[in-house]
Formats: sequence, C-alpha cells, structure tokens
Amino acid sequence: MEDLIDMHERLSHLFALEEYTMEYLDKSWVWLNDPEIKKLTLTPDFTRQQQLDFYENVKARTDYWIRGVSCDAVPVGVAGLKNISYENCEAEYWGFIGEKKYHGKGGGTAMLRMVFDEARRMGITRIYLYVWKENRVAIALYSRSGFHCDGEYGEKLKYSMVLASSSTRESSH
Repeated sequence: MEDLIDMHERLSHLFALEEYTMEYLDKSWVWLNDPEIKKLTLTPDFTRQQQLDFYENVKARTDYWIRGVSCDAVPVGVAGLKNISYENCEAEYWGFIGEKKYHGKGGGTAMLRMVFDEARRMGITRIYLYVWKENRVAIALYSRSGFHCDGEYGEKLKYSMVLASSSTRESSH
C-alpha cells in the first residue's frame, strides 16, 4: 500500500517544458555549480560571462534546442537537444533536474517523453546521449526508456536509440 501511495505522489506532479528564460539561466547557474549536480552532469567549469554569452546566442542556433523544466509551475530543471543534425535526423539529448527535492518525482521520465515528442516534430529519428558512468539513476532511466549502450568513453557512457514514430508508440498502448 505504501508503494502505491509513493507512486501516486510521484506521478501526481505536472512536469512541463517552458521557454528558457533568464530565470532558468539564473537557476542553472546555482544548479550547475552545486558539487553533486555538477558531478552527475559532468559539467565543466564555466564563468557567469560564458553563461550569459551562451544565453544571448542560443536562440539563433539551429543545432541547439533548450527548454526550462517546471514541476507544478516551479522551475526545477533544464532539458533539450544539441548537436542537432537535420541531415542525419539525429540529435544529442541532455537534461537534468536541478532542484533536489524534485528528484525521484518522475521528472526524468517526463523530460524524456516531452523532448522525444519535440524531436519527432523536428524530424529527428535517432537520439543519443552521454552519461557519467557512475550515474546509476540516470543509466537505469535511459535503459528503461529504450536506450542501448554504445560504448564507454573515459568516464562517460554513450547511449542511443531510434525513436519510434508517435503513431507506432500510440498503437502499442
């Protein structure tokens, strides 16, 4: 019974993708400088100016798509696609929940589903990602979601998957 209550509590949250605003940029500064989040995401050191330069230029990029992630209208993380290749119909997924009290609430699964939906709209059929080989929670999520490990690159593992079309996905339910 307790497991059922825990599952309901996790699934009762409403996760959404939103425009990546200055509010998300400011929160990302805090999240990505937290030692635990920094390690889990393998984030290199960066300056506030580098972050501001990124923000000023990201909207003009065709190889990068970024969104803020909210839970019950509270900013909790960031997700997106980078290295988008329309020619090869592929992109690299990335995302994180920076607000630790929202870890384990279904945000990772929700982010993947929402980003996959956008990738399909973009014509992307292959998604890949890199994950720290010690990030067991993320690795379990990616494996459950259909990703397959393509190899190890230093402290990173590379995972990839072919996206099922939304009509295929809907007909399988």
